[in-house]
Amino acid sequence: MEMNNPKRAFKIGKTIIKDVNSHLPFELALKTFFLTHKFVKRVPLFMEDGVVQADGTLLYDIPVIPPKHNG
Repeated sequence: MEMNNPKRAFKIGKTIIKDVNSHLPFELALKTFFLTHKFVKRVPLFMEDGVVQADGTLLYDIPVIPPKHNG
């Protein structure tokens, strides 16, 4: 397993989205991911948060934040 550019995936709720920018550094790939998934933009996520899966993929669990409403 090569850790220089590991494959990454993001888990939002029960949905797993593969990172198409795994070849980029984590910070740049995360910015790109946030551009296409604006609802997770305010979630703090760090490189150390990734959990190594059996196939060597780093899985980042992004918590689903409930929408704010008056009521």
